Amino acid sequence: MIEKEFLTVKELADYLGTSKSWVYSAVQRRLIPFMKPTKKMLFFKKQDVDEFIGRNRIPSREESMTIINTNQIIKKGRMKNEN
Repeated sequence: MIEKEFLTVKELADYLGTSKSWVYSAVQRRLIPFMKPTKKMLFFKKQDVDEFIGRNRIPSREESMTIINTNQIIKKGRMKNEN
């Protein structure tokens, strides 16, 4: 596990298990936060990367069903209060 605060392009690619070209593409599309102290240097704050990964989490089917059921219960409660 990488314990550095800032990662290079290669380190980020290794950390994410992807290619350097994907990292450059993500930077170009501004999908992932980055720092560019000079024209040719790119760095990524590991905390920002971890937050980026967490924001793109897709819930399991079980979690989705729990959310759906909860919303249905809330909706039924509102309908009863309206009558």
